[in-house]
Amino acid sequence: MHRPTVAVLAVLLSLGALAMWIWPPQEQDGTLASLHGAFVRMSILLSALWLAEPSLRRYPPWMILLGLTCGVLLLTALRQPSLYRVAVPVLVILWLTRRTRKPASRPGG
Repeated sequence: MHRPTVAVLAVLLSLGALAMWIWPPQEQDGTLASLHGAFVRMSILLSALWLAEPSLRRYPPWMILLGLTCGVLLLTALRQPSLYRVAVPVLVILWLTRRTRKPASRPGG
């Protein structure tokens, strides 16, 4: 991840959201209103990612992937609680299939 690129994208999305706030879309145009909401949400997300990027370098990639997967499954399960029957086994399978380091061999043993 290139931190300056994330910063530029966050600023551009913030400027787009600001422009749509100053010059709001027509009331009948729901597409532009939803685009304004997407600009706001994505600018907040990219700004948070830009701030968190130095500390994210210390985590292994599988942990970041597991966190994103858990977040998506949690949000989906909150909208549709019946998906817990699928989400829990998927999380267990992800946990069991994670990569682990081989134990170091003992000298002389």
